[in-house]
Amino acid sequence: MQSRALFKSMRVVLVLACALIVAVVLIALRPKAQRQPPPKTGRLVEVISIEPQTVTMPVNAFGTIRPREKLLLVAEVGGEINRMAKSFAEGNCVDRETVLAVIDPVPYALEVERARGQVERVAAQLRKLKQDVKNLNANLAIAREDVQLAEDEFHRLDDLYKNQVTSRTNRDRAEQGFLASRVKRQAIENQLALIGPLQAGLESDRKIARAALQQAQYNLERTKITAPFGGWVLEKKIETGQHVNTGQYLGSIYKAYALDIEISVPLQDLKWLQNGDRGLSEFKAAIRLPGNAGETRWMGRLARVMAGLDEKTRMQRFVIEIDPNGRNVGRCLGPADLNGLRPGMFVEVEIQGRRIEQLFKLPRYVVQTDDTVFVAAGDELRIKPVRVVRRLGESVFVDQGITADDLIIKTPLAGVAGGEKIRIKK
Repeated sequence: MQSRALFKSMRVVLVLACALIVAVVLIALRPKAQRQPPPKTGRLVEVISIEPQTVTMPVNAFGTIRPREKLLLVAEVGGEINRMAKSFAEGNCVDRETVLAVIDPVPYALEVERARGQVERVAAQLRKLKQDVKNLNANLAIAREDVQLAEDEFHRLDDLYKNQVTSRTNRDRAEQGFLASRVKRQAIENQLALIGPLQAGLESDRKIARAALQQAQYNLERTKITAPFGGWVLEKKIETGQHVNTGQYLGSIYKAYALDIEISVPLQDLKWLQNGDRGLSEFKAAIRLPGNAGETRWMGRLARVMAGLDEKTRMQRFVIEIDPNGRNVGRCLGPADLNGLRPGMFVEVEIQGRRIEQLFKLPRYVVQTDDTVFVAAGDELRIKPVRVVRRLGESVFVDQGITADDLIIKTPLAGVAGGEKIRIKK
């Protein structure tokens, strides 16, 4: 029993000894590691190619739509409103020459008749004066003949008296008749001399009467409140039967499809709106509602520059005209379009500014803060300074410092220097 246990123990020791010998041999025969420097592979980067292009510089702004032509309706004469057009209501479109409201015309029609009667009365007086002139001229001719006859009779009797053929009484009576005929002639001549001033006074009265007639006719015409253009009613402040006074505000309308946008542009962006000798109308504008990026709903043009800067923002103000071709201006084309432009709407405007050639458009993140870019030249990194023309959104426009042959590194790198090794990702 003991011999069997001893045998088992010896067998275990023998196996362990063999295993130890094999382990020592394997350790002794293992290969020795050789130290090698790491391969110089460089940083892995992505690159983009570039091409020069012609760029239209956009100028973005916001503004509020306002009417280009807004008319305040004011009563030019006083009276009672006795009729109004059904279309004269807020939100409706009225056609050109539509009679919006009528002020009671009866008093003004009577005034016209009264003024016309005055004109006719003065005209009748002038006709009478003309006939009086004819009568006085006829009487003057007769008076002159009478004077000649009386003078001849006086000289005849004077000769007879000197020859003692007739009495002194007859001579004196002839002399009195001669003097009386001269007085009568002088009276007629005096009346004719007064005709000129009298006629001038009547002519003046006729002008005054005609002016009064024209004023009365003008007032009668002004009893009709008429739309001078087709447009939308913004406000109505009167009702039928209401009495209005001269100068009272009645409402307002604005010309249909004649809308402007007043915008403010930062002073640093004005250089993109300088067009040499060409006018501002060369610059087109895309108009859209805020939030609808890229969706152009309407077109317009840069119409004019306002005289002064915005006092709050110190930016230059411009006016954008919508629908510059004017195809629908002043025309009512049906009910209001709920998707159309209306005064008071806030919109975004993108003006298509100057066109600049030979520009490189780069992603904003590839241009470093010191206006340099990383360029891949074979397996080396180079740092090139560039001249930035404009930073706009996520893009940067460059005109100098790089060429179309350059490969711009777009992989973000930090702490690099020119000449470092790189690998270009395929």
